[in-house]
Amino acid sequence: MRSKVIEPLDSGGFLIGGIYAKYTDGAKALYIRKINDLGETELFKVLDSGDYEEFEFPGWMSTGRQMIKTNDGHFVIAYVYGKFEYKWGIKVLKITEEGTIIWEKYYEQIPPEENIFHSRFPYTIVQTTDGGYFIGGHQSYEGILPQYYILKLDAFGEKEWEKVFTETDNATVLSGKQTLDGGFIVSGFSTGDTTLTDTYIIKMDSLGNIEWDLYLGTENGDCGCYLEDLSSGEYLVHGCIREEDSDIWTIGYIAKLSSSGEVIWETTYQTFISMFSMQTELYQKNDGGFVGVGSYQKNGWGDNVRPLLLDFDSLANLNWMLDISPDTLQDVYTNDLEKTETGFVVAGYSFPDIQRSWVISMDSLGNTCSTVGCDSAIYQVDTVFIDTMTSLSPSIAYSIPLPQVYPNPGKGIFTFSIPLILRGKKLILYDVFGKKIWTQDTMPFQEQIIADLSHLKSGVYFYQVGERNKIGKLIIN
Repeated sequence: MRSKVIEPLDSGGFLIGGIYAKYTDGAKALYIRKINDLGETELFKVLDSGDYEEFEFPGWMSTGRQMIKTNDGHFVIAYVYGKFEYKWGIKVLKITEEGTIIWEKYYEQIPPEENIFHSRFPYTIVQTTDGGYFIGGHQSYEGILPQYYILKLDAFGEKEWEKVFTETDNATVLSGKQTLDGGFIVSGFSTGDTTLTDTYIIKMDSLGNIEWDLYLGTENGDCGCYLEDLSSGEYLVHGCIREEDSDIWTIGYIAKLSSSGEVIWETTYQTFISMFSMQTELYQKNDGGFVGVGSYQKNGWGDNVRPLLLDFDSLANLNWMLDISPDTLQDVYTNDLEKTETGFVVAGYSFPDIQRSWVISMDSLGNTCSTVGCDSAIYQVDTVFIDTMTSLSPSIAYSIPLPQVYPNPGKGIFTFSIPLILRGKKLILYDVFGKKIWTQDTMPFQEQIIADLSHLKSGVYFYQVGERNKIGKLIIN
């Protein structure tokens, strides 16, 4: 059970949205949980468990920006839904805080041919000034790697327009905002003009036409970024960069942009050997500074993943940081942070032994007010699907889960689901003789990688993310 997003309720308490593995083969269900100010569960409800007989079910909720509170006091959730074999689309629900569905919509792309792999993934949704909604993510289909995808809806979920930015490649929108002029700005990552990923930002007008765009970062390859719109009309972007000659991102990166895209200032920070950058948005404080939550491994690669609360001044200098992990024995992932009257609440989950969702309440200095376990004995869900493919070598470490891949067997376009602990490592493909024949960067923010391997001959291959981790089998028809 994974808490992905938390939103405050007007009546007090919070609404949590997330997913859990309902079936032993990994099929997921979407749920909400309503808790009071003490963290006690008042409501647990499954919103969508799909149609298992038809092999249709919800997919991923990847970020804390996929559920929002609407202006009328209700909530909207955007998530992946579709057929596991070859078709994934975007599903959007509008619900009350009690989980009553007001309306639901499904948006599927039309591929150039029937029965080929195609997908749309949402990563962020915002409500617009006209009462509608703006969704950002990526779109791909067989032969085409992910590209920036934007979907504009009216207040009832009807599609008004959509945009696919074909100049992006292996790209995903991670964050989006409506700007003061009625247009939109999105941030994420794209391979740009090189084989390495770069932070990529697009400013659009109200109909999605590009007004300006900007690549940020270094020549070493950078992860994508989240974006905050400041009251001044300027923007704050934050992500991470890679050290030279390193295959992982270890340095945090923050930049302030003008309304027209000029870099006002930029800065970096480094906390530990293995820092996965920010996992939540940065919130601006009353003093002009910022606060957010990142993930790190205290003792370097192989240690448990832990959440880290970071506090910055108005120029993004790091004031202090604090480990807020509620579980020292398992990997702990963080997906959302929200401001309260006295501080913050953070939602996340522990993995991999038993997926246990949790919420932490703290004051403005990160002092823990209470650690709230969201899973009571009644609602505890212990079913976790972790593949155990046979390794090529007995020396491979087995403490880290194997990334999943589908379709497998497939014709050449494959989607790899990357565990958080492996994001930022290289995806490597080997032939049957153990020769490395292909690599692809993975991103600290990216839960899925879509790889075009159609140039390879039919046969058996093996894949791995990062050196000395589990190896899986891949079959190309």
